Amino acid sequence: MDQMHRFALYYAPPPGPLADFAADWLGWDATAGREMPHPIVPGLPGPVEELTRAPRKYGLHGTLKPPFRLAQGATP
Repeated sequence: MDQMHRFALYYAPPPGPLADFAADWLGWDATAGREMPHPIVPGLPGPVEELTRAPRKYGLHGTLKPPFRLAQGATP
């Protein structure tokens, strides 16, 4: 049976202030592949670690083209 493959295009920030902020906020440095300590931010409805649990999996990115299948006969 053939496997279905899906492709997508994303933008992630290059190393710099935005990438550093995202790593601190999400608790994950995607470039280094390591966990980061979360900031303590008073006034939020919960700890940053809990509030960012789901987005931490994906990291800070912009979706340029959501997942799609290649046209029949096209190869990656």
